Amino acid sequence: MERREPDPAPPEAASGELDPLELRAWRAFLASHALISRRLETELLERAGLPLAEYDVLVQLAYADDRRLRMHELADRVLLSRGGLTRLVDRLVSQGLVERAKCGLDARGAYAVLTTDGLERLRAASPCHLDGVRRYFSHQFDAAEQERLAELLERTERAAAAAEVPAAGVRSTRRATAVTGGRSTGVAGAPRAGGADATILVGGEALVAGREAGA
Repeated sequence: MERREPDPAPPEAASGELDPLELRAWRAFLASHALISRRLETELLERAGLPLAEYDVLVQLAYADDRRLRMHELADRVLLSRGGLTRLVDRLVSQGLVERAKCGLDARGAYAVLTTDGLERLRAASPCHLDGVRRYFSHQFDAAEQERLAELLERTERAAAAAEVPAAGVRSTRRATAVTGGRSTGVAGAPRAGGADATILVGGEALVAGREAGA
């Protein structure tokens, strides 16, 4: 197994304003994320009638064991917005894309479960989403640039994950796999892709390839 070199030690904390290079890099990251997210949202709504936040929830459920998660698990895994998650799931339930199921081990808890209609809706929406990801992101870089960019962003993800401290009274269920990139899940006849912590950027690919229950 290839060993990853340890991340370089961060510079000593500085106070005051960001220097010009720090500000340029930070603003470029924020601006590109915001613009790409808006473009993806607009196209997904126009072509599939599905908001990006709902797509994110459906992807996380599709990659979960038995396509179900407790609400606090789902909150840990969604990538776009944790705010209003209960109402978002309620909307998906009203559309028949998700259903709630009682948790046998905890009478107070309930699972959010992806329905067959929800999986089909996700499969139908995924080509539109992935096409946008390639046009606005992946195809802006060659393979070497993508590799380097992934390494740099994974470094910032590890730093943020390592520093994450749950608020008082809030139960943290964040898996250690969030730091290492997540366990993998299979697609019949296809390469294995990111799993429990699947991102919206790769989630649909496997679904389009035809992941079936138990595959």
